[in-house]
Formats: sequence, C-alpha cells, structure tokens
Amino acid sequence: MEVAYDGVRVTPRLNAALNRISHSVIGRDTKVTSRRHWGHFLDALGEADVVHLHAIHSHIVDAGLLFQTLIDARKPVVWTLHDQWAMTGRCAQPGTCRLWEQGCPKCPDLDAYPPAKIDNAAQRWSDRREMIQTLQAAVPTAVVACASWLGAEAKIASIRNVGVVKNSVDRAFWLATATSVPRERRVGGVRNLFMCRDLRDRQKVNWPVLKRVCALPNQKLTIVGDQATQTIEGAERRPAVSDRAELANLMQEHDRLVFTSRVDYFPLTIAEALTSGLEVNALDSPAAREFSTHPRLNIFQDENALLSHLASAPLPVPSTTEVSDEERQFFNPQRMTDEYVDIYNSLLGGVVCVRRRSLS
Repeated sequence: MEVAYDGVRVTPRLNAALNRISHSVIGRDTKVTSRRHWGHFLDALGEADVVHLHAIHSHIVDAGLLFQTLIDARKPVVWTLHDQWAMTGRCAQPGTCRLWEQGCPKCPDLDAYPPAKIDNAAQRWSDRREMIQTLQAAVPTAVVACASWLGAEAKIASIRNVGVVKNSVDRAFWLATATSVPRERRVGGVRNLFMCRDLRDRQKVNWPVLKRVCALPNQKLTIVGDQATQTIEGAERRPAVSDRAELANLMQEHDRLVFTSRVDYFPLTIAEALTSGLEVNALDSPAAREFSTHPRLNIFQDENALLSHLASAPLPVPSTTEVSDEERQFFNPQRMTDEYVDIYNSLLGGVVCVRRRSLS
C-alpha cells in the first residue's frame, strides 16, 4: 500500500544507474553510496525500532552492505518477500524455472528482471544464502511471504522463520469500494476488464486470449495499462491507473476481470476485483490459487476452457455481486496491519513504536 509518510531517499539516480550496470555484469550492485543520502539513511536507522524490508533488488543498495549495516545497528528485521529474488541466484520471477533448487547452475533467461548481460547466478546464489543465514543468525529476523505458496517456496530454499501475511487492498481503494453502490445489469454486452501496468510483459499479458475474448459475441473488453505492443480491434484502451479511488470506479463499470498472468505471487488486481464485486476468470497459476476458495473466482487449466466459460456462463444476478462483510474483511487493510503489528511485537518483546518512516 502507498501511504503518505515522510521518506528518506537512500540512493540518488547516478548511484542507481551504476548499480544497474554493475548488476548486469557481475550480478550484484556496487558498494558505492552517496555520503549525504547514506548518512540520512543511517540517521533514520538509528531512530528505528524495527527495520521492515520489502524489495531490495531494484538497484537501491548492495544487499550485502545493507545486511551488514543492519547487523551492526543491531536492529530487528522484518523482510516481506513479494517475489523469489531471495531464493534464486539472479532473477526475481523465475516462472516455471526450478534451477534455483539446484543452486542456479545456469540461468536460462538473462532478460528476466533484474536483467543481466553475464550469467553469475551460481555464485550469487551462494552469496545470497550466506547473507540471509548471517542476518538471521545475528539479529531477530522474521521473513514474511505475501502468499502461502511463496512461503512454501521460501522454506524449500531453506530460509528460516518464514511466516505468511497475505496482502490487503490499498486503504484508499478499500474506502472507495465501501461507499460504492451495487452494480446493475446493463444492456449492451458483458463488460470484461483486463489490467496490467506494463502491457509489454509477455508472461502476464496473453494477447491471443484477449483477441479471442474481444471476438466473442455479446462481449466487450477494456484493456488497462501502458506500453501496449498490440492493438485489438473493438477493445477499449485506457492508460494504467494509479489513483485507487479511480480504480474502484473503473471496476464498478465492469462485470468480469480476465487474468492471464502466470508469474504473479499475490496479485492485487484479483484482490481488488473481488473486493469490488467483480467475477474473476483466471488461467491457472499458484497466484490465482491463493484465492481458490472465493465464490466469485473461476480458475481454468487452459485458454479454451476460459473462453468457453466467458461465452456461455450467465452473469450473477446483481444481488449476488454485492460483497459480504466476511468477504471484505479478508482484504481489509486493518487485518494486514494487525498481523504485522503482531510480528513487530514478537521481535520487540511486546513494545511497538508507532512512528513510521519510509526508506526508499
């Protein structure tokens, strides 16, 4: 969730550019830091009671330097995993590749984020295991996966003290959906929605499926996102939406969400769609299965089954598209906050500091 707190920028753009080049060649960021920016970070670190890490692989700082700094500061650490970077030797989203279980002897996809020119995955795999083990041995550390299946993968990677806190929807989105009115049946065809911020991502965007959805009789399709690589005749195109209240209104205009990604972990797009009362139709993936008990989620093993359902299944009557209180509570931001506070408490021995500061 994005919340307006004071932030400290750890890495200026020049350092980030150097880190990106370094990572592409030797598989890790540089240990070069900005004296001013790093000084601000150390000041903020000194004031902190708990350090909460999220994605640390976006060329912000060398992970080994970061972990050693946290160890030297003797600060408890909560590390939320949003992908599999901690388990691999190189990439964050290995997809169907399981070579990380064998130490990443050879990377089959150097373009996978973060991209690389030279394959150093095997060496970096060993480095990451050692760094994580050293951190967990030195300071109280809780590793938190954002999805149950991701937590299971972390345990396969021999990462200790792994828990699961499933994501909630953004608070602004939550409040917007709480005040929205139940959608009504409207004439003119079933309104299907597809969303992906970067429409160039071939592992998340299945263009052949979207074309076939648009060609179905009595079906409409809205594609939301940026950098589209193709144009589908008859489909409505809209840019990516950052404002969560605007997103809630957008979902209210549609009947169904189509989800084709095979590489997500706990997709907020599905959580937001279910919170807003949309029916969700997804191709099978571990991420989609995280929602498998939800009554409005349909998972399909292949594209033909998904398209057949869209073409033939009747829409729920308007009364059943209203979201029950029990359903909403699962995606309630307060639920996620409370679960993290419990983790902070366990690391601090029951004393929680309520000050919050964002380090980026």
